[in-house]
Amino acid sequence: MSLMELWNADGFWAATRPVDLLDIALVAIALTAVLSWLKRRSTRPLLLAASIGLAVYALARWLNLYLTLQFFRVGLLVLLAATLLAYQEDLRRGFERLSTGQLFRRRRSPGATEQSVTTLTDVTFDLAERRFGALIVVRGVEHLDRHFLGGWTVDGKPSVPLLLSIFDPHTPAHDGAVIIDENGRLDRIGVHLPLTSNLAALDGRGTRHAAALGLAEASDALIIVVSEERGVVSLAHDGEIEPIETHEELSARLNGFLEQRQPAKAGSRRKFWPRDLEVKAAAVALATALWILLAAPSEPVQRIYAVPIEFKNVPPGWTLEEPFPAEAEVTLVGPEPRFRDVVSDELRLTIELTKPEAGPNQIPTESGTVNAPQPLRVVWINPETIFFVARPPGGDRREPSQ
Repeated sequence: MSLMELWNADGFWAATRPVDLLDIALVAIALTAVLSWLKRRSTRPLLLAASIGLAVYALARWLNLYLTLQFFRVGLLVLLAATLLAYQEDLRRGFERLSTGQLFRRRRSPGATEQSVTTLTDVTFDLAERRFGALIVVRGVEHLDRHFLGGWTVDGKPSVPLLLSIFDPHTPAHDGAVIIDENGRLDRIGVHLPLTSNLAALDGRGTRHAAALGLAEASDALIIVVSEERGVVSLAHDGEIEPIETHEELSARLNGFLEQRQPAKAGSRRKFWPRDLEVKAAAVALATALWILLAAPSEPVQRIYAVPIEFKNVPPGWTLEEPFPAEAEVTLVGPEPRFRDVVSDELRLTIELTKPEAGPNQIPTESGTVNAPQPLRVVWINPETIFFVARPPGGDRREPSQ
């Protein structure tokens, strides 16, 4: 039977149980968290690789490519181990936040947005006037530690005099970047960032701009760059770098970036559309696709079970003698995954016997019912007839004449 034949009221949907919807829903919830993480720029290559791998696996299963399927079964463990090693820092932080109940909360100190924007805007254009080269990284949601090299931990409150002194050409930290954390505090100074390989986007600009664009390509951070030679302010974000002309423009961009990072205020009206609707829709679609590929009813298979024969609703006082045979071979057909629900020791062939006839009887086995789980169905019962002797209350128990 083909997949299209299964996809009808008597096949695919008849074989789908209500609990399958719960199965899909639980996987969709888990995938929502995974896709929200993968949506970050730093993990997009992993998302692309996972998508390609899933497509290849689906094709291999469709065409029944045995060697490819075996490779995937072994390779999945290797891929999982490599992912755990590559993103162990993110996973560690995630488990830490889970243990403290902070997994779904974004940590921001009250009032950090306005204060940070004012300080960063003022110091940026002050640095540009003085022709002090500068790199200022404002964290997004993602953790950035794996992208950093060197530097010193500060953990202080940023101010215009402090940042001017850091980027003074006579100080040892002026060539590196400063990191503003999610609470608006000065986290680290003198940090070296990854350089971009996209020379065309740099358009002849120097190493600071290459470092800013490199981090913007690898994360969701926003990076302010001040050119030492020209005193020009630029902003790198989401894999792009562009010049900033005025205080107002920089302030607006910083406000917009920090507001996206800030959780909704208590009591504020929720938007009609849920957050990350596209991620949730993709998670549901992916969970459904995985269920169809891995757990949905497949082409029907047949299995034979030895099933005891039972009589039901026998009139009071009647006795049944010499039932032959005592059990039957029942052939069930249905989707292979559904046979996992079969407990062979609990299967019974039950025959209603409300009006037996005194003496020898024979009943077709097709009149009985087998307690097989849905959507499995009985296609054959061997033997086709059951023989027995029925005796009414007080009836003669002598053997019937032949």
